[in-house]
Amino acid sequence: MIPAGWRLDARDSVGSTNDEAKAAALNGSPAGLVITAMQQTAGRGRLGRGWTSPVGNLYASLLLRPGVPPQRAAELSLLAGVAACEAIARQCPVPVLLKWPNDLMRGDGKLGGILVESALDPARATVEWVVIGIGLNLVPVAVPGREVADLADHAVDRTQLLADLVTAIDAWVQVWLREGLQPVLSHWTRRIWGMGRTVQAGSVSGVILGLDRDGALLVTTATGPVRVTAGDVGVGGGVHAARD
Repeated sequence: MIPAGWRLDARDSVGSTNDEAKAAALNGSPAGLVITAMQQTAGRGRLGRGWTSPVGNLYASLLLRPGVPPQRAAELSLLAGVAACEAIARQCPVPVLLKWPNDLMRGDGKLGGILVESALDPARATVEWVVIGIGLNLVPVAVPGREVADLADHAVDRTQLLADLVTAIDAWVQVWLREGLQPVLSHWTRRIWGMGRTVQAGSVSGVILGLDRDGALLVTTATGPVRVTAGDVGVGGGVHAARD
């Protein structure tokens, strides 16, 4: 069961759960809507990349209306990553790490991704709505040129995983609204993927140090620490693009 205050809209197939949630937001749907589908025919990732979406995986988008300044909306990607790790841990005793800015990793394979989209309320200079989209691989997925991971070796109850995910996001949003980003960052950095490894982060090459207080990636280079605010992260010359 999803927590009180949330409404579930479960579909067999959609183009994109995020697109459906955005349409609902634009039509005035209140916060607390969860749209999920067994399959996406036009799944999207960050920067408009495609998201392979066969039957059997978890695809869900959650509609929020947090009323925060627009610069805070991106923080919800980090929050969703922490919540997803907690939800997975309730069913699967496997280590899941978070790769900046919005990927879930099992080893060096991408297990899932997060896409946060939002709209500004110009009258109030706050976010009018935010949609958090999450895709998790529960069955094997083949993506040419990408190392992909899944949870097919575990008996994952997809319905219960969705309920645990919504519950975790709901709880973390309350913490985030009350205490800000720092509690999220504390839990995110415990799960950081690539810590101490040499990576290519956007145009920066160096060793991951962690995150700063605003959620930017910190990388130490030959000339000193660099703060990375955008871009993909890869190791050994290969880039694992976020949710593509």
